[in-house]
Amino acid sequence: MAGMLMGTLQGAPPETPVFPIADLKLLSAAMNNDRDFGAYLDLRQRLFDGAPVYASDEIDILSWYLGYGHAECLSQLSHSEGRFLIIAPRDVPVDLQTGRAPTRADLRRQLIALPYVDL
Repeated sequence: MAGMLMGTLQGAPPETPVFPIADLKLLSAAMNNDRDFGAYLDLRQRLFDGAPVYASDEIDILSWYLGYGHAECLSQLSHSEGRFLIIAPRDVPVDLQTGRAPTRADLRRQLIALPYVDL
């Protein structure tokens, strides 16, 4: 359990990305169906297996996926070979973090529209 809280899975190779339960709930709520969810998981795996990637949070990856769509994200990955891919961090408002769960369509719209963090 402690291993999962730190973002790794006990017994897994070092640096194995895992989902906290809260992120899984958010992902499942944002996806249209099982096929959409599977496509996201496939893209996410390719993301971590491929080019060096920087994403500060799962919601940054999810917003990137929802904003561009599966095909465009795959295209961006294929063009990033050998280069560092940065997925810009998003500024998640408190009400989206703690408020009542929005409908699936509203959640997808809100995730896509999240502003970027001003660095």
